[in-house]
Amino acid sequence: MNFLDVSKSSTSKTINYGIPTITEVNPCDGVTSDYIYDLYTQGLQLKKPILINIEYECGDLVVTQDALNLWISGRNLKIIEGKMAKLIVGLFKELQSLNSEKLGPFPQKCLTFLNEHIEKLS
Repeated sequence: MNFLDVSKSSTSKTINYGIPTITEVNPCDGVTSDYIYDLYTQGLQLKKPILINIEYECGDLVVTQDALNLWISGRNLKIIEGKMAKLIVGLFKELQSLNSEKLGPFPQKCLTFLNEHIEKLS
């Protein structure tokens, strides 16, 4: 696999967070990274962007979020990113609804990660 330094990639640009973002994925790129900047959900907002990995695989894009062990695939990056945001919101709401003292080590780690990245709006 070809890992890219997106800060030097010709397919990246810097936006308001000062973090490179991928504007397109070239089949030759292999694996690259991007960030989710919006959860597309009322009542929640990101404190900081969530890193995702993007891999081109056999004509499809596979997007993963390693800390949460989530993945989704498809052909349109913007649609996949939106669906990944919905998966993250669903996981956040599910974990928030549970008694955190009864969570196992991995769900607790996920909840900590999500609390560091997401805040509820009043």
